[in-house]
Amino acid sequence: MTKLTEKRNIFYATITAIVIVAAIITPAETYFAPHLAQAASEQNPPGPYFPPTPEFTSSEMDKFVANAKNVPGIKAWSDKWQLGYLDFNGVSTPTPQWNQMIMHLHIPSDTSAPKACDIGWESIVVFDLATKSIVKTYAPDNSTPCHRESISFSDPDLSKDSVESNAFLPIASATVAHNGYSSATQDDILGPNILQGTIANIYTPTFSGTYTHMSGFVAQLVNARFSPTAGQDYAQGGWIIAHYGCSTSCGDLVQANSKVITWADNSVTPFTLAPHVFGYPSPPAWTNGQVETSEVLCSGSSNYKIQASYGSNLYVHTTGVPCTGQQYGSEITNSVYVENNNTMTFTSWPSDITSAVKADSANEKLNGVWNQWQTSSDKDLTCGGSVVSPSTAMTGNIKLGGTATWGTLSNVPYAC
Repeated sequence: MTKLTEKRNIFYATITAIVIVAAIITPAETYFAPHLAQAASEQNPPGPYFPPTPEFTSSEMDKFVANAKNVPGIKAWSDKWQLGYLDFNGVSTPTPQWNQMIMHLHIPSDTSAPKACDIGWESIVVFDLATKSIVKTYAPDNSTPCHRESISFSDPDLSKDSVESNAFLPIASATVAHNGYSSATQDDILGPNILQGTIANIYTPTFSGTYTHMSGFVAQLVNARFSPTAGQDYAQGGWIIAHYGCSTSCGDLVQANSKVITWADNSVTPFTLAPHVFGYPSPPAWTNGQVETSEVLCSGSSNYKIQASYGSNLYVHTTGVPCTGQQYGSEITNSVYVENNNTMTFTSWPSDITSAVKADSANEKLNGVWNQWQTSSDKDLTCGGSVVSPSTAMTGNIKLGGTATWGTLSNVPYAC
């Protein structure tokens, strides 16, 4: 055998082996490669580390649900409770971990209960994850009003409509139809881009505590909408200072005369975009100037999450939106904004906030890749639906690692 023949035989043998191996592994690689790449990008977004939320077997979850349904007050109200959704409370130090599971049970409006309610009823059971024991419960009773929430956030895109329901607005402000907004807009939503998550740092400001200067609330929120229809599948996380709020049988709803870290999500809750308290039943103490990293994203789960890191505390709420979804709506709806629910006759509240209201470190999952916000504008949206650009309440810009500051809160459009 010549050396040339020997080399050719070795070459063809090598090619044959490669073809055989490729035939064996290519189908697996074709399936796993994109999934592994997706998992890696979802599990490693910018910002603080959030551990994966606990996963339970069917039998474990059935036991949790059975224990929740057997809580005396919950059992007395109905035997038709259904599992709604789960939230988790945790810590970042010394080891990031989840300590509590907040289980929300729900009765649909067409299910028999001691009292009728067009949005159904909710109960809450908090479990200690180390011991699996129940540490806190909430259940409705005969004194519980059907609509407990009193206040609600709103999708800014609804302000462009001529009619909006007042059913979930503050009772004392029943004539209010629309809120005002000053927004650091996520302009990358425009055009052919696909957005699948957003992150930003915001800061809880110093507040005097004079809630009576407000007719409703003011909030700073990181926002993402996952439905082409305005007002649907809207996920929000941030902080709220509220004069009006829940006053009876509140559970984890924001109470009157309070300032808290909050979330809202109408993909799973029966209470529209009513603000809920992160950290229930023991929310974190409000710290002036403390950074809150607020996130709406997919991270090691099948559904989008609203996450918050505040001090050494970690919080997560799981939405009903699958991770296959993407963001829709205007650049004002997908944004970081200050939402003003106070009417024009209440003008003193801006002077009660005496430290900077700002946002920075904005990142987004743009066309499958996490990066800084690439484009953004500062815009105001009046309660009548008019857009003012540039904003008269804001300076700076959040894009490309910048900072947006709401330095003139008195110019944030009022509600009407």
